Amino acid sequence: MAKGTNRFLKVLPDLTSDVPKLSSYFSHTLYALLESEAFEPSDLVWVAPSASGNEEEDDMVFVEEYYKTIAEFLILWYEKKANRSWKETVRYYTKTGLRDTFK
Repeated sequence: MAKGTNRFLKVLPDLTSDVPKLSSYFSHTLYALLESEAFEPSDLVWVAPSASGNEEEDDMVFVEEYYKTIAEFLILWYEKKANRSWKETVRYYTKTGLRDTFK
């Protein structure tokens, strides 16, 4: 399941140029998959900007879609369970490695 999701992640920025709401739809799908324990967040391979430090503007648009997807996923994670705090959400973000996605 993680392999297919990772393949989709690689093309997500290209697809969102045609369907802007796709990152939002994908974050809902991602939430459902992770809640069903199909795989762990650490199994996801997010495409990082080039290591050369010479990111072009087009590359930054790609990264922006990943940030949007992660942000919408975290909002869902926070909202879907009663009595969940933002502190718990930040702890989850850190513990699962999502924080280290783009360093």
